[in-house]
Amino acid sequence: MPAVVMPAHTYPLTADDWRIAHLVDAIWHDHFADISRANQIVAGYDYPWKWRLGRIRMTLDGRASEIVLNGLLDSGEVPDVIRIAILSHEIVHYIQGFASPLPRRHQHAHAHGCVSHELARRGLGDHERALDEWAVAVWPAFQEQARWRHSARHIVWPSCATVAKMVY
Repeated sequence: MPAVVMPAHTYPLTADDWRIAHLVDAIWHDHFADISRANQIVAGYDYPWKWRLGRIRMTLDGRASEIVLNGLLDSGEVPDVIRIAILSHEIVHYIQGFASPLPRRHQHAHAHGCVSHELARRGLGDHERALDEWAVAVWPAFQEQARWRHSARHIVWPSCATVAKMVY
């Protein structure tokens, strides 16, 4: 089941949201093909959070899981390897039963480095290391600079998660 973005009447579609949805599909195809999707995956950008880079959550009825990136990352200045690392991290949460109908493999989402181990096992360890380095070296300055750009473009429409009553 491919990643899709909700219809326009529930989520303001942008070309960047579609690009993220297609990136999720490509990551899944290349690294997670052995795991079938148990529900619909909704992907895109969300609010420009101060600290969070990405998030996954599921609708109350379990029919969809939403994977979103921080709205500040919606910039040509952010390398694709960073987006891939964040999306892959959220997909690992999905396959381990967090914010998905799949059975939980661990009691806690980051127990014993399970996300890092899974990313390394699937050939995404270099992406995670690149993200760690970028988060230390670039993110603080980028975040401060990008925050001013996004303040004028504040998100007014509710995300698909709000409309769909997502589990927090």
